[in-house]
Amino acid sequence: MSNFTQQEIEIAEKLRREGNLTQAVALYEAAANLDSVDAMRELGLIYFNGEGDIEQDFDAAFKWLSAAESYGDAKATEILAEMYAAGNGVPKNFFRALELTKSAADRGSVTCMKTLTQYYESEAEYWRKRAEKA
Repeated sequence: MSNFTQQEIEIAEKLRREGNLTQAVALYEAAANLDSVDAMRELGLIYFNGEGDIEQDFDAAFKWLSAAESYGDAKATEILAEMYAAGNGVPKNFFRALELTKSAADRGSVTCMKTLTQYYESEAEYWRKRAEKA
């Protein structure tokens, strides 16, 4: 990442903390268009949550989170999994959500590691009970 891009991100973060989301988004977009994964992820999060004067926009969130995910960003992958699990802006797809959750866990997302632990414990319990009844 160039120094220029890093400077844009730092200014965008400051503007975001101050509540000036419109200007922050413009700077994040400039940095994201220069392949800043951090900026892609932050744009995705802003649009996913809807922050300040930026309304929730799942299409924009999906665009930026997918871009960050393609570069291996764990947090972006985690939020994409959440989108597929809930059907937020994308068709609800449990298998895609699970695939992304595994990917995010592999990339270091502790949240996804815990989610997978709960899922597999539940699955194991289901199959244990079926085996007992068989």
